[in-house]
Amino acid sequence: MKKLIAIALITIAVLAPIFANGAKEESSGETVYTVASSCDYPPLEYIDDNGNMVGYEIELLEEISKATGVKFNIYNVAFDGIIAGIQGGQYDIGASGFTVTEDRAKVVNFTDPDGAFTLSIVTQIGTEGLVDEKSLIGKKVGVQIGTTCQFACEEAGLTVSVYDEAPSAILDLANGNLDAVVIDNVVANDFVFNNESYAKVLKISGSFSNQDTMAIAVSKNKPEALKVLNEGLNAVKESGKLEELKAKYNFYF
Repeated sequence: MKKLIAIALITIAVLAPIFANGAKEESSGETVYTVASSCDYPPLEYIDDNGNMVGYEIELLEEISKATGVKFNIYNVAFDGIIAGIQGGQYDIGASGFTVTEDRAKVVNFTDPDGAFTLSIVTQIGTEGLVDEKSLIGKKVGVQIGTTCQFACEEAGLTVSVYDEAPSAILDLANGNLDAVVIDNVVANDFVFNNESYAKVLKISGSFSNQDTMAIAVSKNKPEALKVLNEGLNAVKESGKLEELKAKYNFYF
């Protein structure tokens, strides 16, 4: 996990300042959009052992590109700066497991849904009784900054420790520095069931009562990007490829 984090940070430092210039038309006539993605959230977006950006939404964009002929340049940036970056014109699109919320919809547009999830409570094996929002009151709860996990915990009256990246919160939990981490269920499943480092240490002990819709964020100044994304997403759904991607990355709630 530390190795993956280190690679991600290097990618942020080197690539983000160079390529965050908005949509452009290449000499071939192809339209290219810049996409911001925080690649620390497996299985939605993450860095593999070869340093490549992979995951459910990364592959989804690849399929949309095939269906529409539009290209996407994807760059690894910190999650809590993506919406602001879209507003400021640095990026055209944000694909990073975004929950559709009223506040976010005021400043960015959202595509049709590309997934849904609930919020899971992850604890150490042996911890009992932490099954819902109320049971977390007075506990040390970790969340990733700027996420709906943070917002939901604060709305429930919980005191939270915020982390720049979800893996850092999970690592602190495994080391006994937190009582629980609240995280999207598809990501919780990946950490608990697919990560050898945590499979014997952590468990999913409960969940919040909400269900969130996930979509891709788009600049309000790029209506044509929203149109092409929805057209491509519909084509990927109709072809059956979306269900294949969900099965590949265990993206079910």
